[in-house]
Amino acid sequence: FFAPVRMEASGAPRCALADVLSVRLSRDDLEKWVNQLQAADDVACGCFVRVLLDGDADCRKYRMARIHSVSTIPNAYTFGNLTTTDKLLTLDFGHFSASYQMNTISNS
Repeated sequence: FFAPVRMEASGAPRCALADVLSVRLSRDDLEKWVNQLQAADDVACGCFVRVLLDGDADCRKYRMARIHSVSTIPNAYTFGNLTTTDKLLTLDFGHFSASYQMNTISNS
């Protein structure tokens, strides 16, 4: 049996942290899939990631965001264990969207 879905005042469904974490991708997950198939881009959309916004080694600021889309850029970059890709993640933070390289995604 499923628990009833609680709604926010805005009418949007309310999610429990456990639900969000069950569809969270780490940088390692992205590295495994990034250059495999186009279908991997479709699978990633709707999942959540923990993205580094700002900070140095002593005080890093992260935010949980939903992957809205995956796009390509002209210049490839390296992330993880020397994986090279030309893909960017467009992430949603509430009503705000921004594009990030996968090297800013947390592994924890």
